[in-house]
Amino acid sequence: GRTGRKVAIAPQQAIDLGGFCFGQKRSVSIGDDFSGLILQVSPVNGIVIDKEVAQGARVMPGMNIYRIAPVDRVWVLASVYELDLPFVKIGQRALISIPNLPGRNYSGEISYIAPFLDEKGQAEIRLEVANISLDLKPEMYAEVSVAAEAGKPRLAVPRKAIINTGARQVAYVASADGSYIPREVSTGLVGDDDMVEILYGL
Repeated sequence: GRTGRKVAIAPQQAIDLGGFCFGQKRSVSIGDDFSGLILQVSPVNGIVIDKEVAQGARVMPGMNIYRIAPVDRVWVLASVYELDLPFVKIGQRALISIPNLPGRNYSGEISYIAPFLDEKGQAEIRLEVANISLDLKPEMYAEVSVAAEAGKPRLAVPRKAIINTGARQVAYVASADGSYIPREVSTGLVGDDDMVEILYGL
C-alpha cells in the first residue's frame, strides 16, 4: 500500500483550530478550569494506520499523533525476473487478481521499476491501482500479469518438455532411429499457454 502521511500537530495549532476545519481559525481562550475537548480535523482522507497517543496523554510540539493513509489508490508490489525486464516498461498496464477475491480483476499501471536486482535475480516493480471499493487491503497476496509484446516469432516448447536438474535445463529430441537425445537448453519467456521460449540448444 501507499506510505502513510504523518500528521504532526503542535498544541498551538490545536488551539487555533479547536472545533473547526482548516481555514476556519478562531481564537480560543483557555482558563484554568477548561475541561472541554479540542477537535483536530485531519487534512487528508483515509484510515488511521498508527496511533501514538492515548486519551489523556500529554502532546508535545512536533509529536506524531496519528498516521493516516489514503486507500482509494494503493500500490501493488511485484517481482520480475531479470530475463523478463526488457519487456516491462513504465506506464505499461497489468492485470491483477486476488486469490481471496475470486472473480474480481483489477487493472494497474506500472509506475516504478527498481534499478537493481535482489538476491533471487528479480527486480521489484510497483503498480498503482484504483481501490474505490476499498476491497484491496495492505499485505494481501496478489497475482500480476503483464502483457508484453514478444516481437519476432520465437521457438517454444511446452513447459513440461523441459527438465530442470537444478544445474541445467534439458530437453529430449527424437532422432530418426526412434531414440531420444538429451540437449541442454536455455529458456526465456513463458507464455499464457504454458509454452516456454527456447533461447538456444535446439
